[in-house]
Amino acid sequence: LHAAAIAARDLPGILAANAAFHDTLFRGCGNTLLADAIARLSWLLTVVRAYRFADIAALEAGARGHAEMIAALRRGDRPAVLAAIEAHVSPAAIIAERRAPWRWHGEVVRLR
Repeated sequence: LHAAAIAARDLPGILAANAAFHDTLFRGCGNTLLADAIARLSWLLTVVRAYRFADIAALEAGARGHAEMIAALRRGDRPAVLAAIEAHVSPAAIIAERRAPWRWHGEVVRLR
């Protein structure tokens, strides 16, 4: 669904498919409390994700990252799942750090 929405340049579809993927992934971990907290806070990531919406290559890379995670999960390959997740979130961490650095008592906190 995500890749199809990207190919169609369907922004609402991209957002919905991306949200559904992440919600399914987090709920699949079995920690409902954590999944609920992430779902409530995920809107905060919209600003970071918005930077990628204009970049079709980045959106396609994100969809490929989802496919890699799913394939690794199906194989039961935990190291590959973790590597796919790290590769998937790294661009967002870089964008977040550049655009809105996190601060703790005035000091910039590096996300990576």
